Amino acid sequence: MKTNVIFFLVMMLLVLNGFTQSRNITLTFTATNEGDYVPLDSIRVVNLDKDADTVLYWPDTVLNLVLTGVDELPDPNGFSVTQNYPNPINRNTSFKIILPQKDLISIRISDLQGRSVAVFERTLGQGEHTFTFYPNNEKMFVMIIAGSYGNKTVKMANTSGGISVRPRLIYNGLKIPHQPLKSMNRSRSFPFEPGDPLRFVGYALTLFEVNGSDVFDRYVFESGDFEFKIINGVPCRGIEFFEFKEQVYSTVQIKMQCWMKENMNWEIPYSWCYNNDPDKCAIYGRLYDWYSALQACPSGWRIPSDEEWKILEGTADSYYSVGDPIWDIWGFRGFDVNLNLKSDSGWYDDDNGLDLFGFTALPGGYRGWDGHYYGLEESGCIWSSTEYYSTMAWWRWLTGTEDNVYRGAAEFEHGFSVRCIRD
Repeated sequence: MKTNVIFFLVMMLLVLNGFTQSRNITLTFTATNEGDYVPLDSIRVVNLDKDADTVLYWPDTVLNLVLTGVDELPDPNGFSVTQNYPNPINRNTSFKIILPQKDLISIRISDLQGRSVAVFERTLGQGEHTFTFYPNNEKMFVMIIAGSYGNKTVKMANTSGGISVRPRLIYNGLKIPHQPLKSMNRSRSFPFEPGDPLRFVGYALTLFEVNGSDVFDRYVFESGDFEFKIINGVPCRGIEFFEFKEQVYSTVQIKMQCWMKENMNWEIPYSWCYNNDPDKCAIYGRLYDWYSALQACPSGWRIPSDEEWKILEGTADSYYSVGDPIWDIWGFRGFDVNLNLKSDSGWYDDDNGLDLFGFTALPGGYRGWDGHYYGLEESGCIWSSTEYYSTMAWWRWLTGTEDNVYRGAAEFEHGFSVRCIRD
């Protein structure tokens, strides 16, 4: 009898253990670009049935799915450091420290010879703190972050060659203020049941600074490995192209933004072809005054706001990221955003761009308030939807001779191109 009871208990433990293990599904992600493996920048996973999503950031490429109803909260006393991005370093790199409580934090960055190149020590409050490191020309650095919760070590490769004689470590401040970690985790929970349709969106940065992405859907029943086929300028999911007013428009997904890949070419009042030549409209689209520009996009699309332009610029620039204060400046801003957004042909004197993201900005010129036309093949002028003043709105100027982009305000009467973004 005693033997039977022991046997029964052992079998129950094995069953329960198997049941517990079956509650977890592990998804592992890799990415290739033209046959070569590339690091994933981020992975967005969307549960199409439950209208929920979650995001993984490099180097985290494994997603552990827990069935709905299983509570999996992290240690409330946890302390974490994100891997620096970009890595390898491209002119500068950023990282985050997440603290569960106020703590004295010490950061020391050394080269491979053990020489300290940057030091930071300060008491930081609870929340998410961001830092930016500007290297010299050393090829490798080791960063040690220490506090009362433990130590973290991060290795950082550097391929940029350095942009400053003396390395700098800049504290950018507290990004996420104090809030209970448990409730914060619950708000980020990802509901899942086996068989749910999931959408995977992978973004990668190749060794040649080419940004690309891939999107696919899968019904997920069990653990598995998934590979993204990264290509540049991948179309928006479900709307690769569409027809509007007898004109076909293609789309391009750039991070979380879905853009039209061509300028609008729909004839409405107060819109013009360059020099009144219909052949120019067929290539560059029409030029619209600001009021007509607001009406030019088809249903489900709109002209981008000034803030949405800043997001695109921060995404496309290889030096200044999204949210950098430089994007708020009037005038030429950024490092190489113009070069990366311009089409790779059609610009005067071969001042073509790299078109790294498939945005394919065109040199359609503009119509001045005086009714004259300027800048064909030399510049692209594109409206935003944001007013600057009662008679002016923000716009962007991409030129053939500059690597950065001009942000300014122009009178509503000017005729600029319209590039639509998805609602």
